[in-house]
Amino acid sequence: MKDAIQAIRKQTDAPFAVSIFSNVGPDNFENFDAVNKELNIILESLGILSPDKQEMWTPDRFDEQFHVLLEEKILIISTTFGLLSDYQVQQAKSLGVKIINEVTTVMRRSRPKSPGCDVIVAQGSEAGGHRDI
Repeated sequence: MKDAIQAIRKQTDAPFAVSIFSNVGPDNFENFDAVNKELNIILESLGILSPDKQEMWTPDRFDEQFHVLLEEKILIISTTFGLLSDYQVQQAKSLGVKIINEVTTVMRRSRPKSPGCDVIVAQGSEAGGHRDI
């Protein structure tokens, strides 16, 4: 992430936003074996090895990414799938950071009640069909 930010800085002096998932959520492998059984038919026909459960875990790097954004003096932080904590909002605001919260459905529009949220972006299901937690 730091390398990408520095590469962008080489191309522009203008401020830019960086978007991060603020809530990874728990992985659910309840149906892994059943789904994998069906997928294996397709994977084998393509010559692709079936993934192991350990390869599928979602790492939670949010705190690390958030601190990189502060260290790199990113002026606009965009979050998806959740909100910054009050403490994180205070940290960001003390540095003059603007905070954008992306919501995926109209029903979620009232959720961003963080006092530091400057902008709400309503993506709609067209953004990929995913739902926030």
